[in-house]
Amino acid sequence: MIPQYQGAIDRTKVERKYSKDLDIKRLAKSIIKSQNEEIAYTKKWQAKHAGE
Repeated sequence: MIPQYQGAIDRTKVERKYSKDLDIKRLAKSIIKSQNEEIAYTKKWQAKHAGE
C-alpha cells in the first residue's frame, strides 16, 4: 500500500503547486497529511508483524 499512498502524495503535490483554487490547495494539504499518516502507520504495522 505504501506505493499507492506515495503516488497520491506525489499527484497531490503537483495539484497543490499549480492550482489557483484555495479550496483545492487546502484539500491537497489535508490529503498529503493523511497519506503520510497512512504510510507511517503501515510501516509501524509492518515492523511489528515482520517475520510472522
